Amino acid sequence: MDFRGRVSSTDVILNPSLNDSSIVGSQWSTRAELDWKSQNVFQHIRSWSQYSRDLQGLDPRGNDLSKKFETGFEFTGNRYGIMQLRSNSLYRTYKTRSMFSNMRNRNINGSWNELHLIIKSKNNIDLNAGAKYGHDIGKYQEKSFDATNYGIEFIGQVYIGGSGRLQLQMEWNSVNENHGLNILPPEALNGLPVGKDKRFQTRFQYLFNRNISLVLSLNTIHNQRYENLFNILGEFRALF
Repeated sequence: MDFRGRVSSTDVILNPSLNDSSIVGSQWSTRAELDWKSQNVFQHIRSWSQYSRDLQGLDPRGNDLSKKFETGFEFTGNRYGIMQLRSNSLYRTYKTRSMFSNMRNRNINGSWNELHLIIKSKNNIDLNAGAKYGHDIGKYQEKSFDATNYGIEFIGQVYIGGSGRLQLQMEWNSVNENHGLNILPPEALNGLPVGKDKRFQTRFQYLFNRNISLVLSLNTIHNQRYENLFNILGEFRALF
């Protein structure tokens, strides 16, 4: 919990009003989580529910109040040889109200689901192939939207002895909006834009000794927001 402002009652802290100009900021959240491990039928099950409220009052034009609820389920199956299945599902609702502009108001209801096949070989190679599906509906900039995403993901890791690691990640998503909108709220479908989204990431890390290491990364994104965005980062670390 984080509250900044004038306190006149407990309700001001727990249930702040959008029109209360005496509040600079108010954020709080509550979460319940259940973990269940078993070596017979499955390896791990995790379930959680979380609710949060966030009032921002620093903008002189007026306050913004956001409410978010999410509940999720994650399943990790037992390993069969070198293969293992993992799935997760998330349902969420999100609502934002603005004191100074109806164009900032938005509400989102939807779900996000993933299924992954994980392969851990004995040759220092790990593979992860996943399928994704998401569906969100709501209202944004006073217009209704209905968006669906289908995606696939591939992650591969190669361990170079005990000193290095090379990781490759490729992701492809296709977002379709059924009402013809070109822009979705940033909270919808994990921030993916409408249309095709292609991403490629590679990262190389090598430890020469306990004090010297090298990290190189290359990232590319191609969608309607970033056309052929290309980013290279290099880092040489030395500890003396």
